Amino acid sequence: MFERFTPFGKRVIARAGEEAGQLQNASVDTRHLLIALVAEERSLMSEPSIAARVLTEAGLTYHGVRELELPDIEGSPRSRQLSVFTDQFKKILWDSFMNELDAKRETIAPEHLLVSLLQQRSCLAIDVLGTYNLNPGGLRATTLALIDQADAERAA
Repeated sequence: MFERFTPFGKRVIARAGEEAGQLQNASVDTRHLLIALVAEERSLMSEPSIAARVLTEAGLTYHGVRELELPDIEGSPRSRQLSVFTDQFKKILWDSFMNELDAKRETIAPEHLLVSLLQQRSCLAIDVLGTYNLNPGGLRATTLALIDQADAERAA
């Protein structure tokens, strides 16, 4: 499955793990993925990813999301050693893979991870969006429209 991720998609996943470690969380969860997606706006890319654009235009910032006080997953102890991706994080990876198969795309980029994250009903990342009074469904629709627009531009 990971071979289908673009280098930027792989970097977001790695960045989520780094963020969990820096925050001393024992598991990599959806909040860490959200932080990594927002961080892409500050990356070395020539322009921000669709995911980073959608999130930052909605008012999220790297430091704002990172510094929110949220409980650790299932009360897990703080740790410098990461054990695993949470089940919700793994579900987002799997959903991204399945969504792209359904769409007949060959690669998974950060925006595809964001689409899968935004279709979750309940997780720490969705809680973060709630603190900003953001509608995950609206963000997902915006992201999908921008993906379609980028696909059409590439095909032209």
